[in-house]
Amino acid sequence: MKIRLFMALLLLISVFHFSPLIVGATSSGEEETEEPVEEQDQESEEPVEALNQLKVAKAEDYSELQSNLVTLGFLTEDGVTGSLDNQTKEALRNFQQYYGLTVTGLVDEATTAKIDEILASPFQDGKRDSETIILKEYLVILGYATFENPTNYYGSQTAAAVRAFQSDEGLAVSGIIEPVTKARLVELATGPLQKGMYRDDAVQFKLDLEKLGFINWKNIPNNYFGPSTERAVIKLQKYYGIQQSGKADQDTLDTIADVLASPFQNGKNHKETVTLKEHLTLLDFANFNNPTTFFGSQTEAAVKAFQKDRGLPVSGIIEPITKAELIDLATKPLENGMRRNDAIELKKNLEKLGFVNWKNTPNNFYGPSTASAVMELQKYYSVYGLTPSGKADQKTLDAIANVLAQPLQNGNRHEDVVVLKEILTLLDYANFENPTTFFGPQTEAAVKAFQRDQSLPVSGIVEIVTELRMSELATKPLENGMRRNDAIEFKENLEKLGFVSWKNTPTNFYGPSTEQAVIKLQKYYGLPQTGKGDEATINKMEEVLASPYQKGKSNEGSIIIKQQLVDLGYLDLKNPTPLYGSQTEKAVKAFQRDYDLVVSGIAEEVTLTKLDEVLSNSLKVGDKGSAVIELKEQMNRLGFPINNTTNTFGVETEKAVNNFQKHYGLIASGVVNPKTVNKIESILASPFQYGVTHEDSIQLKKYLEKLGYVNWKNEPNGYYGRSTENAVKRFQEDNGLPVSGIIDEITLELLVEMASVKELFLTTEYNLTLQKALDIQMKVKPQSDQYYSGYVSNTYLKLYDGGSITGYSVNLRKSPYLLSNNIYGSVVGGTTFKVLDDNVEGDMVSHSKRWFKIEYQGEILYVHSSLANANIKLGETTARVNVRSGQGTSYHIYETVDKGTVFTVSSVGNNWHKVKLTYKWRNATSADTKKYLDPRSYVDDVNQKYQFLDLRYFTGAPASELDKLLEGAGKLEGKGAVFREAARLANINEIYLVSHAMLETGRGKSPLSDGSIKHNGKSVYNFFGIGANDHCAKECGTQRAIEEGWFTVDDAIIGGAQFAGEKYIHVGQHTLYNMRWNPLNMEERGKAEHQYATDIGWAYKQVYNYQRIYEKGNYNLIFDVPVYK
Repeated sequence: MKIRLFMALLLLISVFHFSPLIVGATSSGEEETEEPVEEQDQESEEPVEALNQLKVAKAEDYSELQSNLVTLGFLTEDGVTGSLDNQTKEALRNFQQYYGLTVTGLVDEATTAKIDEILASPFQDGKRDSETIILKEYLVILGYATFENPTNYYGSQTAAAVRAFQSDEGLAVSGIIEPVTKARLVELATGPLQKGMYRDDAVQFKLDLEKLGFINWKNIPNNYFGPSTERAVIKLQKYYGIQQSGKADQDTLDTIADVLASPFQNGKNHKETVTLKEHLTLLDFANFNNPTTFFGSQTEAAVKAFQKDRGLPVSGIIEPITKAELIDLATKPLENGMRRNDAIELKKNLEKLGFVNWKNTPNNFYGPSTASAVMELQKYYSVYGLTPSGKADQKTLDAIANVLAQPLQNGNRHEDVVVLKEILTLLDYANFENPTTFFGPQTEAAVKAFQRDQSLPVSGIVEIVTELRMSELATKPLENGMRRNDAIEFKENLEKLGFVSWKNTPTNFYGPSTEQAVIKLQKYYGLPQTGKGDEATINKMEEVLASPYQKGKSNEGSIIIKQQLVDLGYLDLKNPTPLYGSQTEKAVKAFQRDYDLVVSGIAEEVTLTKLDEVLSNSLKVGDKGSAVIELKEQMNRLGFPINNTTNTFGVETEKAVNNFQKHYGLIASGVVNPKTVNKIESILASPFQYGVTHEDSIQLKKYLEKLGYVNWKNEPNGYYGRSTENAVKRFQEDNGLPVSGIIDEITLELLVEMASVKELFLTTEYNLTLQKALDIQMKVKPQSDQYYSGYVSNTYLKLYDGGSITGYSVNLRKSPYLLSNNIYGSVVGGTTFKVLDDNVEGDMVSHSKRWFKIEYQGEILYVHSSLANANIKLGETTARVNVRSGQGTSYHIYETVDKGTVFTVSSVGNNWHKVKLTYKWRNATSADTKKYLDPRSYVDDVNQKYQFLDLRYFTGAPASELDKLLEGAGKLEGKGAVFREAARLANINEIYLVSHAMLETGRGKSPLSDGSIKHNGKSVYNFFGIGANDHCAKECGTQRAIEEGWFTVDDAIIGGAQFAGEKYIHVGQHTLYNMRWNPLNMEERGKAEHQYATDIGWAYKQVYNYQRIYEKGNYNLIFDVPVYK
């Protein structure tokens, strides 16, 4: 019984577990054969009993259930355990959820029924069903099978295809087309076309995609919906704003249908086609003269060209997006990047209005140049409410039309043209004597010139901006940058008043120099300092110019002024008259110059006030007081005796003062003016007088002994006692000098001469240390030309490959070819540039076609390799930066350079780069300045000792020797006799005078010495650099020469000598050293002022002519060496 039961169980298991054997399954592409193994019906020997036992087995063994779950794809083979374990329960729950059953994880009736239902499906391996044919077709459509003639038999090939489908779709993989699989299969196969499908309607769909321009098939489209089709569909969907699924869904199909039905395609007629053709013509894609409603092949070609140009799908159909783009481009304002035929007329108008100058005939392209010109126009005509966009919007077009319609342009007549011509004449752009109402070519040319000068668009049309600018310039006060004919007289008046000196005849241009002169005038007369020729300024100028106290006029008041000038030592007259002549003018100029007034020669209010002020502080006949007593004591002390010792300035005192003035080369006025006071004080401060000890007195005592005026028992010392004083008095008395016992410069000169002394070295002690003197000098930034390298912080220096010109004079070209019209300019050797390419092929030069592509002055240029070196490193400053003497911020600053300054870099460092410096004056270092400042460095040098030669004495060098020094010195050559006489008259050293002139003029080569500078047709000369300040050497030196009247070589030499004597040599700066460093001013005022030069080596460079002359003859030379504490 147990055996029979076991056998029955095995039989039942085999029935449920094993599939029938299938014979003859086909390979890919072939339908399965329909020859299953025949099933044999066998009866059980004990069926009832077996079934009963089966129920018992089910209660105890779940192997059959688990095997079914494996078959249906919910459990794996290793899950067949026979027991209802957790894995089986989980499989049951998944099954129940998958088929919409109540999820319990238990083997309930519904679950068992659903399993039985699926296992009984006709759509599984080995079964037949008429519907199988359709399902197979669906599998083919979806690409899971290739059945050419599907049958109703469901074989292994079908099962395999279903399994693949189920796997791809995330379904339970069983190979059985159960309800879920079937529903998904039907849905996909009958739904929208999509990737992977094979369906006949895909052929037309793909053709439509190609027609609409979304793809271009290489071969005739088939029924396969592949990746290329999907991409084309996505492109279409994106283009038309449809959900980008890649599937041929209904929205996609409807859109395609709508586009394909468009009336704007080849072969159709529509009234709107006319407008669209006009747009295509405007955009230069067609040329329809008389467009019709017919959309033909020509229109289609134009649309395709437009679509291609705009990056649209090229279909030739004007579908909605193409239409919108076409209308937008044809109707929106012209802007950068557009091509449209109306751009041609716009560009012509822009050129006509002066906003651009086209090299070629304007085309229909609206490029960056056009946009830039439009933006400039919009900015310029802001009065029309334009927005600077660079787009030709309607407001802009209206403004252009308005300007082009203005009446004040060539060919028109208008009453306003008369006023316009008068303004143009005033502004010096024309010369209309009898202006008419006609606006012709001459008027247009004048307007263009005005617009060009004013940086306005040059159109020749007097539009609103030009009109306003003209009116403004014609009526506003003269100011910097203006050109107006009334500026000529204004500038001439400024010169007459002494506020400027024009190198050339004044023009109608009111420039920076005029502005500065006006500011100077306004400040001088207490007016608002605007720099403009406003009403207050013009009134003041007219007032001064109307003064009766100027050259050529007569006025009783001039007698008083002349007497004041006599009293102050500026004029030597006995009987002054009312006529204000050239002598009076010259004296007034000298007075104005001495008191830092504006030098005009006109005795206007400021000068008259200063005359009164100075004279009121000068002792003269009739004055009383303690100052008179002091003066009398001084006169007596200096050897000009006054017996009357009262506090009254009488005739006797006047006579003594007169004698003093005559003796010391001053104008004898009898008035103790500032010049006289200065001379008195300088003599009384002499170290060579009673009670003073000075080491130079030793030598002077020996001279007195040599001449027999004293006999020293012991070796003389530096104390100037009674014996010395008495000896000096006897010497002075014997030689007709004022007897004071003080050795002044006149006594000293005669003493040295009579003692036949060749060289006398005296010293002057100053109450400041050398270090203090150096500190004072460094505050004013002394200069040197000896620095040729420096350091710049790498933070502010951008390095790049560069080059330099090696030829003498080299042409830089706009292309690497030897053409006559491509030369940018010529540069000298050493000029640096940025190298962009060091191997450009061009025309042959010196057997080489190699050129360098360079950047110079912001231009891209070319130079041949034989004329330049391209292997240097350049650095360009990225900000305003200091050039220092060493690598660090504590080092001396040579100079401060602007952003964009280019240096040749000689050494690249980590933090600082060493750069080469060109010849230039730069801030001198403290060490270098000290070397030149310290007298001890040069006093014993055979040449440099002449830095200390006392220049207050004329030494009598022959004119022939001076002529040797002047050989090859231009206008100065052969003028030795003039220099000798000029030095004698000024009582200064003649060799100094020659050397000074040679140094200042570069041996007669400077513009101030060669006669090239003219004033009113006459050459202007200034041989000594008088007034030629560093910042305006040529201009200021010229102005000073004009003021002094130096229009001949001889006058300039004699006048310059007089100036040097009065302003430097006879006021304490009587050596080259003192001229340069002025130690007396440093001692008294603590400032580096009234120094002849800023060059630390100026005195050093002056001395070399002295040795050449003085070693040849017997001269009495006196030296004065400064001594610091």
